[in-house]
Amino acid sequence: MKNIINIAYLLIMISSLSHANETYILQNNINDTIKLATEINKPVLIIFSADWCKHCTILKDDFTNNKLTEISNYVICIVDVDTNKEIKKEFGIKSLPTSIILSNNVEKSRKIGYSNKEYKGWLTAQK
Repeated sequence: MKNIINIAYLLIMISSLSHANETYILQNNINDTIKLATEINKPVLIIFSADWCKHCTILKDDFTNNKLTEISNYVICIVDVDTNKEIKKEFGIKSLPTSIILSNNVEKSRKIGYSNKEYKGWLTAQK
């Protein structure tokens, strides 16, 4: 019986560790993003962008090409401002890309614009 309890505990620990290195990216749904982030105990990174925005495209390309490994610390929600005008207004977005870090549903930091080196520094400083 003790062995079964030890194995169960080990499986739970391995399961919780496996979430630590996973990157979750959701599209346009801040509520689901916050819910997931709460479940796995990670902060939220919301990125407001648009298809026509050059720097937004570069930022998304850096995600897909693993040039921003620091994002694994967050649950990410990418919001298209052209199709989500109410969310854009709610967060007071005036420039793109705008990135916001939420911790416990409270805005912790905001970054406007994108340059890989500065963005990495900003993400790292939020830990």
